[in-house]
Amino acid sequence: MPDRSAGDAAQVRLIIEQAVEATIIKLGSTPLSSPPKPEIPAPLKWAAGIIASLMALGIGAMVLWLVSTLNEMQLTVARIDERQQSQVGDIDGRFRDVDRRLTRLETTKATPVVEGSK
Repeated sequence: MPDRSAGDAAQVRLIIEQAVEATIIKLGSTPLSSPPKPEIPAPLKWAAGIIASLMALGIGAMVLWLVSTLNEMQLTVARIDERQQSQVGDIDGRFRDVDRRLTRLETTKATPVVEGSK
């Protein structure tokens, strides 16, 4: 009886080599790529767009409010400054008047009053 195991092993080896070569050729012909990205549903895209536009409008409104508030504050500070300047002028005038009256009073007190001259 001839040894059939050597022939069977050769056939098995030949079949396996052919299968491996076919697999290598098949894998080599297909490009290796990353897995496909999942698609974002359209309603989610719409919601994100709406939220982004509302946030942009909100930020724009806040900037506009801030600019108008700062402008009003600038006008208020200018008015306060004008009032203070006018009050300083009034106070300076009052001090000059009080100083003039005090000086006049001191000069009249400094002159001796002679008794019996009346």
